[in-house]
Amino acid sequence: MCGKQQAKNGKACGYLRQVESEAEMTIFMKVTRDEYELPVAVADSKSELARMVGVRPSSVWHALERGWKKSTYVAVEVDDEND
Repeated sequence: MCGKQQAKNGKACGYLRQVESEAEMTIFMKVTRDEYELPVAVADSKSELARMVGVRPSSVWHALERGWKKSTYVAVEVDDEND
C-alpha cells in the first residue's frame, strides 16, 4: 500500500504508478474473456473505466495492481510518436 507521506512527496508507489510515470500515455481497457481479448471499453483513467463498466474504481485498481490472470482489465502503454 502507498503511504500518505509517499504520496505527498510524489514518490511512485506500486507497479502501476511506476508504469504511468515512465510511459508517454497509458490507456485502460476492459476486454473480453476469450482468446481474442477484444476491447469492451477503453478509458484514459482507471476511475473513468470503472464508471463506464459500472463497477467501483477499487475493483479496477485491484485487478490491475494484483495482475490476476483471469482479469478482464488491462493497462496498455501507448507512445505518441509520429514516425
